[in-house]
This record gives sequence, C-alpha cells and structure tokens, in this order.
Amino acid sequence: MNKLRFGQLFAMLLLSSAFGALCQTTALTMEGLFGAAIAAAVQILLCLPMLHLYARGFSFT
Repeated sequence: MNKLRFGQLFAMLLLSSAFGALCQTTALTMEGLFGAAIAAAVQILLCLPMLHLYARGFSFT
C-alpha cells in the first residue's frame, strides 16, 4: 500500500480549500477570511493523528 507523504496531504487540503474559494460567488469579508483560516487549521489538526499513525507504520490493510 502506498503511503501518503506530508506534502501530498498538504496539497490535498490546499486544493480542497482552493476549490471552495474559487467557487464562492459572494464578496469576501473579514469574517469569511477568518473562517477559512480556522477551517484550514482544523483540517490540519484533524490530519495530524493520522500522519502520526502512518509514521509509526499503521496500515488499513
């Protein structure tokens, strides 16, 4: 099974956030920018335990 590297995970998170930003049709506000930054931080924090498990050799197979 292939392992995800940190750069690949970062690219996936960045692309998912970029897609939402590109599809947004309303004007950007300061609250919206803070919300996007908080959402990106939460996504990274949720992925850290998974990265830790994979670094220790965990596999779903």
